[in-house]
Amino acid sequence: DITDGRPTQNLPEQAGLGESPMPAYEQNELSRNETLELVRAYWRLANSDMRKNVLELLRSMGRRD
Repeated sequence: DITDGRPTQNLPEQAGLGESPMPAYEQNELSRNETLELVRAYWRLANSDMRKNVLELLRSMGRRD
């Protein structure tokens, strides 16, 4: 453990890995059940080429709005 015995969950750099906090609207989108289901389904795809194709498809669909 490189923390000299300090609990790692209390280190500020652990919370966001040094990034700025997300805006509230992004936090809400990421915590929705629909988003979580989509992410889980994506990672269940064993084939990395298929995952890339799904991601490309979703991005192209999002651009139409």
